[in-house]
Amino acid sequence: MRSEVRSKNLWHRASYIFVLDRLTDKFVIQKRTLLKDYCPGYFDIVTGGVVGAGEDDDLGAERELEEELGLKGHKLQKVAVVKFENEGNRVWGNLYFLKVELKEGDLCL
Repeated sequence: MRSEVRSKNLWHRASYIFVLDRLTDKFVIQKRTLLKDYCPGYFDIVTGGVVGAGEDDDLGAERELEEELGLKGHKLQKVAVVKFENEGNRVWGNLYFLKVELKEGDLCL
């Protein structure tokens, strides 16, 4: 459960997806909802989220891409897996890259 992961600072997996618009050569920036427990309302250079227990890392990233940005059916390029730890977060981060041609209406551009 996510609340237990946060309260006990447990190790967990997450996806971080960099999305580059092929037409403008600009990265998609996402504003986090104010309801988030971590960095609410902040702007984020990546989209993604926590990988579910027993969920495949790549499938979790695809799920997050659709949930967060409404983009589906795209092949993500896995770039790296990074380990990060501080007093409030312990995560194995799966970094992905997606270069996609965004059309008007795909996102709030």
